Amino acid sequence: KSFSLTNGLIKKTGANYYEGAVGLKTGTTNRAGACLVSGVERARQFYIVASLGNATSAERYTNTLIIFRSIFK
Repeated sequence: KSFSLTNGLIKKTGANYYEGAVGLKTGTTNRAGACLVSGVERARQFYIVASLGNATSAERYTNTLIIFRSIFK
């Protein structure tokens, strides 16, 4: 059995790869839009980011990366 990885934050060959990210959940519905809940661990602290209501799949990654990068300046 095989599976397809859709979380761009943890896909090492993807444009949205983020070192240390832990993929939690991606999803899209008409009402919620494109959503992504993900986490990253640094210095023994675990941070969770929820990006909800995005217009596109690409936007959910962009918004999550903006938040991660602002946390870990």
